[in-house]
Amino acid sequence: MMNAASEHGAPVRPGFERARTACERALTASPRTPEAHVKLAWVHNCFAWWIAGGRDRGEDPEPAWREAAERAGDAAIWSPGDPMAHYITGAVARTRALDALNRGRSARAALDTAIAGYEAALRLDPDFLWALNELSSSLALRGKVESLHGKDPRASFAAAVQGGERATALDPEFPYPWATRVQLTLYEAEHLLRAGAPPDAPVERGLSLLAELEKRNPDQPLILFGRPALWRSRAQHLIARGEDATMALSGAEAAAGRFAPGAPGRDEIWGLVLATKAQAALGRGGEDAEASVRDACAALARAAADAPFDAEIKLWLAEAHLLSFRLSVQRGRPDAAPLELAFAALSALRGAPPVADSELDDPRMFTTFAEIHAARAGLLLGDPPAADSELAQGIAQANEALARHPRFAAALSVLGRSWLLRARAAGPAPAGKDAASHAAAAFEKAFEANPLLARVEQALLDEARRLEGGKTTK
Repeated sequence: MMNAASEHGAPVRPGFERARTACERALTASPRTPEAHVKLAWVHNCFAWWIAGGRDRGEDPEPAWREAAERAGDAAIWSPGDPMAHYITGAVARTRALDALNRGRSARAALDTAIAGYEAALRLDPDFLWALNELSSSLALRGKVESLHGKDPRASFAAAVQGGERATALDPEFPYPWATRVQLTLYEAEHLLRAGAPPDAPVERGLSLLAELEKRNPDQPLILFGRPALWRSRAQHLIARGEDATMALSGAEAAAGRFAPGAPGRDEIWGLVLATKAQAALGRGGEDAEASVRDACAALARAAADAPFDAEIKLWLAEAHLLSFRLSVQRGRPDAAPLELAFAALSALRGAPPVADSELDDPRMFTTFAEIHAARAGLLLGDPPAADSELAQGIAQANEALARHPRFAAALSVLGRSWLLRARAAGPAPAGKDAASHAAAAFEKAFEANPLLARVEQALLDEARRLEGGKTTK
């Protein structure tokens, strides 16, 4: 009932209430029946899943989580030998983890609970396909979180690969494990890109898996999203290397073109592809970038409106607005308007009223705030107190990112640029030398974390060393 309601755009709560009432009647009639506890837990899990996905936007997911977790715990107590009871424990925690990631919150504890639940189910039934697939998905998500927090994700990714391969071997026609394996390749590619490493291996594996998935389920949504996303990963690496990304971008555009107008996910992937195309154009001097960045911002704004619960889309929208600002600077007509749009998109992640920074977990969000403050400061150099205030806020945001991932290259880069702006403003005074020293240290750490940054920022490191009074790179 809940599934049918959601597919037709109707609220899911009425169906949930009917299903819950039926299960509770069964429990009243026979309170010691283990299966009734399992069924009630399943109903609560399904409701929490739909709420987390934003299907009923007026619903607060927190009560749904709490009750689903309680019912799952009851099911495991009443039916400890039933794999389904432990599977539901894992499913509730995994859904909570996905919701936390969507909102920029920490998902680590929920992922640990999910993995433990699925593993308990598989100890009782090693061929439980749902549990095996969702364990693989949870391990992949744990790897993504580890990568974003400076921990080595390879063990989690390897375990996810192993589980996914076993799931597809058990039932090659079941499409979800194929989709899980494709999603894993996207996480692996992101991890490699952050380190400046080529994502070719996961990209090739992902494209091959998509071909297998399409044979079995040509309507699986990840097919339409996965291909352009994988091609885009390849383009991002080529752009970072200063190489021609035309073929990779053409592949991404061709794949994204398979989306029907208005299809779910179309604006999201088109926005990402166009933003990457604009980034490549900026590297060539801005030629043909204007239309791409304008259309990227428009597409991602629509995607953010359609998925107000999705933090990552807001982050991508803010980054697209920053590209628009950089284009205006490159053309000699700096425009502050895109910075305010970027700030507004990102501020939505903090909620209303805004939550404390300590509750937010994604270093990318703080890094992008730091980029906005640094860009504002660059426009305020004629007003030293105002510029310094922006730099102080930007440095604080970069440090928030580094508190979550001490080697996050993008955060170290913007930290270096912010300190360098301070050093330029202070001149040869001791404060200027101190700021230059901070800038040089940040750039050096950034290049260690991602050597490709040196291609465009080595000159900034050299300037910081000169201002500090040290030697530059020859």
